[in-house]
Order: sequence, then structure tokens, then C-alpha cells
Amino acid sequence: MAGRKTASSKAKKKSQTPNKTRKRSESLSEENSSAAEQTLSSQDDPDFVASTSGLDETTTDGSDKDVDVSRVSEKFESPVKVKSSFHERPKDCEKNEPLPHSLNLPKNLALLVIIAALVFYASKYFSERQTHVEISNTELFKLKLKSIEDEIALQDKRLWKIVRVSLVKHHNSQNNNQPAVLMLAADENAYPTAQCLANKLAAVYSSNCSSSIKVSGLDVKNLQASEAKFLLDDQLTKQFKSGSCSAVVDRFDLIPAAATPLFYQFCENDNAPFKNVAIILVVQVDNGDWSQSAHDLSNLPPRLWDEIVDKYLSHSLMSRDPEVMTSDMIAGLMSRITPSVAWVKKIDNLNC
Repeated sequence: MAGRKTASSKAKKKSQTPNKTRKRSESLSEENSSAAEQTLSSQDDPDFVASTSGLDETTTDGSDKDVDVSRVSEKFESPVKVKSSFHERPKDCEKNEPLPHSLNLPKNLALLVIIAALVFYASKYFSERQTHVEISNTELFKLKLKSIEDEIALQDKRLWKIVRVSLVKHHNSQNNNQPAVLMLAADENAYPTAQCLANKLAAVYSSNCSSSIKVSGLDVKNLQASEAKFLLDDQLTKQFKSGSCSAVVDRFDLIPAAATPLFYQFCENDNAPFKNVAIILVVQVDNGDWSQSAHDLSNLPPRLWDEIVDKYLSHSLMSRDPEVMTSDMIAGLMSRITPSVAWVKKIDNLNC
């Protein structure tokens, strides 16, 4: 009996020992877990190492020798590892793992926006640059006209307005529908001023092309009308084809009457052979029986410019060759060569 009691008491002790060990292990695990949670916020704290080493000593001394230290350490370390996986990403993972597509999309979108902005501002820059060049050419031409205006002073303001309207817009376009036609008229005393002005305007207009053409009625006034017409046509056509873009027809009033319809062709609106050119006709108006009322031609008011020039040329052309220059022929010619008429006053000390 005594042997059985001893054996049963030993069995009870052995069965109680694991239970005690399990309880002690669970209590230590809970303590370790709470200690680990307290150290999560400061993993670099040197007390963290001390607390873990002190815990190992507690679980391994005295009657706790049978406690499984590895299990305790696993339970202690497990919460730390799980939480650190959420809060900290290892550096090697950041380098090797590709970014999710949702993170790449904003970068691609930002790149597209930057490219679109660059294209927009580049197109705007070149557009503004081209517009600036066009404006500069226009302003340069206006400045040159203003220089002529200052040089040939004392002219009526309407003269300069007619000049600008006739030449500025036409000069700055390369796709004109008709040539620019300007007629400068003056009496005998002021004719040198009109001739000088015509040459200066033609030179300014032809600044973007070759030199201007100069023909004169003085050179053909004694020729037959057919010969004069052929000579003038040949000169103007060759020069315009070679690159000239302006022509001065000096003493238009002296060209044989039957040869003047040539300028109906050159000054025709849509059917003119050369549209991106300026033709400046210079006429000397003399007093005579063509005018029923006397006018002071040295100071003619603007309201009479068109009327006086029209009457004078119509009378001159018909009186010199009435068979060819009928009223219908003259009316058609005048509609082409006198769209813009300006009267020139005399000035002294011309620089021509």
C-alpha cells in the first residue's frame, strides 16, 4: 500500500508540474506581450534588449527550469514581427518590388500634362513670333512713309491718307487680287515735287524686291502709238517678271493717246497680269480750255482733285486721238488708272 501511495503521489506531482509550467508560461507570455507592445514605439531604445534578457533569466532559474524558453521567446517576438511588417517596409523590398499600377498612373498623367503644356506654349510662342514679325514689317513700312512725309512737307493730310490706304496693306500682302494703283498730279511748278515723291514711294515699296521700274512719256511722245505701246509693254513686263514690284510712269499725260489703253491691262482689277506690284502714275495738269472755270492749281482743295484730273485727262486723250479714244474707251481707262488721286504741292530744296 505504501508503495502504491508513493507511486500515486509521484504521478500527481508529475501531472501538476506540466500544469504549473503551462500556467507560468501563459502568464509570462502575457507579460512579455504587454512589454513588447510598450516597446513598439521605441524599438531603438536600449531598454528593449535589457527587458528581453531579463525575461529569459526569469524563465530559466529555480523551479522554472522545465519551462520551454523557445516558446516564450516565440510568443514574445511574434507580435513585434507582425506589427513591424505593417509599419516598416524593408529597404530591399522597396527597391525590388514594383510600384502598383495605381501609383504609376498619377505619374503618367502628370507627364502627359507637362508635355501638353510644352506643346501649347511652343505653338503659342512661334505664333506670336510670326505675328510680331508681320507687325514689325508693317510698322517699318509706315515709318519709312513717315520719313518721306517729313521730308516732303507742307502737303495736305489727305494726300498721306490716300498714300497709306493705297500702299500699306497691299505692300504687306503676298496674295493681292489686284495691283496697287496711285496717281500723283500737280501743276507745272509743282511737278518736280510730284516726280520726287513718286520715286521715293516706289523705292520704299520695292524694299522687299528688286529695284523699281521707271518709264517716261517723254521717251515715247514722238513715237507712233503702236510703237510706244509695244516699247512700254516690253519694259514693264520684263521688269516685273525679273522681280521688280513697283513702277513709276512719269509724264503719263505725254504718252500717245492710243497707247494709253495698255495701262487698262496692267491696272485691271482681277485680270491684271501682275497683282503684287504698285504702279504710280505721275501727271502734269496744265490750264487750258478743258476747264470752264478757273482754278488755282497751285493750291487745289482735296474735294476737286478727282474732278480736275478726270476732266483734264479725258480732254487731253480725246483731243489728241478722237478716233481711237472714244468716250467709252476713256471712261474704262479712267476707272482703272484713277482709283486713288492725290494732288501735290510745290516745295523747295528737294532731296531727289
